[in-house]
Amino acid sequence: MGKKKVYHSFEDLAVNEFGMKPNIGHTNDKDKLNSQREKFEGVCPYCKERAKFILGTNVITCVNPECKGKKTATKFDEDGTEIVRYTPYVKLLSSESAEYGNRLFDY
Repeated sequence: MGKKKVYHSFEDLAVNEFGMKPNIGHTNDKDKLNSQREKFEGVCPYCKERAKFILGTNVITCVNPECKGKKTATKFDEDGTEIVRYTPYVKLLSSESAEYGNRLFDY
């Protein structure tokens, strides 16, 4: 009796036994690809514009030049002028999400 082959995924079985091409996870449908990218990036919660994934990083941020971000502090100087500080919208991704984003946008 011969040695049994053990496969750890359906992809291994499809490639090794049936000669199929490995799945690279990309779609050829441009509308679907753009829809996936929009859903992944999301919107800035402060200005409601589409956020942007920065390729090669784990960061999604708002690129709207008019968006100030979240109001974080208010104080007054000696003249009584109000000073307001804002923090721009930045979302840090997990390593798995960053890997997915890099595959999604590096196409």
